[in-house]
Amino acid sequence: MLLQDDLPTVTWRIPTSGALVADVDSLASTPDEQRVVFAAWAGRLGAVVSERTSSDGVVHLHGTFKLHGGVGGAIRADIHPPLEEGGVL
Repeated sequence: MLLQDDLPTVTWRIPTSGALVADVDSLASTPDEQRVVFAAWAGRLGAVVSERTSSDGVVHLHGTFKLHGGVGGAIRADIHPPLEEGGVL
């Protein structure tokens, strides 16, 4: 189903619950790139998305989905605020 789509790379895991979990890379992507990747996958999976911002400014994106055959899962992204010049907040 998803093999033919031209979607950005995410890391997939299958925890003991049997659900599929996708994590957007937060180390090699800018905050804007992370949002684009999350939105592409969430849209393709038909995920129900929520967003919250923690007290340290990290935006947590979370989407849940069900695939054909009843397999469920989630896609997640933790978007940290950009570091200021010199590598400090």
